[in-house]
Amino acid sequence: MTRRDEVVPAVVEAIAEANGCRPSDLGFSLYEHVDTAALTELVVSKQTDWTLTFQVPNCSVEIHGDGRICVGDTVQRNVEGPSSEPNAKNQR
Repeated sequence: MTRRDEVVPAVVEAIAEANGCRPSDLGFSLYEHVDTAALTELVVSKQTDWTLTFQVPNCSVEIHGDGRICVGDTVQRNVEGPSSEPNAKNQR
């Protein structure tokens, strides 16, 4: 799978993990809160010095050009999979 294919499911899984539930139990779709096509294009761009922040019910989400996905104040995972440092939001 490429980063293009991974980003939307990874973001949904990170939000669900932060909320202590399964992705299907979130009660909303990601596309209701962010343009998922634009997100996908941003993630696969050659630029890595960006941060996208948006709100979903109950939390704020940050996606970084280096692949980190932060929900609230916690790095939940990277686009490639779960983060090995769940409390290291500002580390690269």
